[in-house]
Order: sequence, then C-alpha cells, then structure tokens
Amino acid sequence: GYTVDTVPCEPVVQKYTDGSDKRQFLFVFASREKYGERVLENIANSGFYDDFADWIERNNWQGIFPDLGDYRTPYRIDIASSGYAYDTGDDTARYQIQLRLMYYQDRRYFTHG
Repeated sequence: GYTVDTVPCEPVVQKYTDGSDKRQFLFVFASREKYGERVLENIANSGFYDDFADWIERNNWQGIFPDLGDYRTPYRIDIASSGYAYDTGDDTARYQIQLRLMYYQDRRYFTHG
C-alpha cells in the first residue's frame, strides 16, 4: 500500500507584521515494494511516480489543492525529490517521492472558535 509521512521542518517561511505568515509542510508519498534489481527497475519503468509528479504539477497550474480548513490557503505543492528507492532491506525497499506544501495562514487561524 501507499503511505504519507511527515518530514520535520521549520514550518514558518515568512512572517507578516499583522501576525499572518507563509508556511510549509514537508511530506513523502511512499510505497514498500519487494526488493530486487528487477523489481525496482519495473517500478521506475512503470512511470507511476513520474505520472504522480505530473499530476501534482497539473494541479498546481489549475489551482487544485487540499482543503486545509478555515484561514489556511494552500498556493503551491513543490516536488522536492523525484521518486527514488530508500531504506532497502533484504527483500523489500521503500520507494518514495518528497513534496512540500506551501500555504498562507491567516492570523485569525489561532483565534477562531
């Protein structure tokens, strides 16, 4: 199956004098696959992670982003790294792509009900 895991980072990218700010959220979208040279080659050749990256880019251009609730407005998702094999073991490997969600957080986020 697939997982979404957070990556530690400094969340605030830019602060404004009114108390609002621009923020980032780093995460990886990953799958665990049987490990072996042919298996990893098949994953790469299948183009799944390339297609996923293309889908993210299309959504950026169209302004399609996840709903973060009141007073948080996403404006971009960056692909921080293309799909790659990570944490290879004896018989499995984690294959992942790292992304960064950028969003504006209104100062009212901390004061609303």
